[in-house]
Amino acid sequence: MNARKLRLFVNLGLIVIALALAAVVYFDPFQGDATDGRLTTLDPTAVRKVVIEFPDRPRIELERSDTGWLITDPVRIEAGPARIMQVLALVHEIGRAAYPVAEVDLEQAGLAPPEARIRFDDLAIELGRINPLNQNRYARIGDTVHLISSSRAGFVSADLAAYVSPRLLPQGADIRVLRLPDLVLHRNDDGNWQTEPALDENARRELLESWEGAMATSAQPLSGPAEGETVEIELGSGETLRFVVLAREPDVILARPDAGIRYNLPGVFRDGLFPAP
Repeated sequence: MNARKLRLFVNLGLIVIALALAAVVYFDPFQGDATDGRLTTLDPTAVRKVVIEFPDRPRIELERSDTGWLITDPVRIEAGPARIMQVLALVHEIGRAAYPVAEVDLEQAGLAPPEARIRFDDLAIELGRINPLNQNRYARIGDTVHLISSSRAGFVSADLAAYVSPRLLPQGADIRVLRLPDLVLHRNDDGNWQTEPALDENARRELLESWEGAMATSAQPLSGPAEGETVEIELGSGETLRFVVLAREPDVILARPDAGIRYNLPGVFRDGLFPAP
């Protein structure tokens, strides 16, 4: 290829690149300087309360406790640590670009209203739509709109069940009464256990440990009414938990009607949770 043809191809290539860049600028109404700074200076380990609000479904309130995080609204139940870490990581997300609010079409950015508003104590972050050109999500903090990685805010579309811990009982739960369909265990004030029908000490200990440590492979929204045998567990804290046994085979499926959650446990846990009479 001679020099003249080479220059022609180079010039054509430059023209194509220029047109592509112009198209991006033209079709992306939000332009700003790139930034590698974190969205906030908030310390995620110091956050005590998180409130996630949606325009079309109930909000989710989370509070830090001495043993971990709890969902306190719309139900009171232990939250899953992995999901909490994902939410808290948002405060240190790296902004890809930043724009003054006055220069942004908030409706087009999905921020009027926002798809979700997350309050970390007194700090609010509003999340908007994903920019189709760069697959980044719009996020507003005060008078600034940022572009952040869309994967960092995947919890926006998550339902309540996605925030629930896979543990059936709260961490460190102290069982005082366990009522199974075929067996009842009751601890007296003096610390002694009564069982109906009779159960030897080793079997009783294994049964209690099975329920105290039971962990589901998944927690999902409960659809439809929950019908079946019931399990009631009274804890030392005074709280009473009620589960409905939807299935024992091939897997164990338990429902928490008050929380609208169903738990799936592998069938290998069946004998530990429901010993044969």
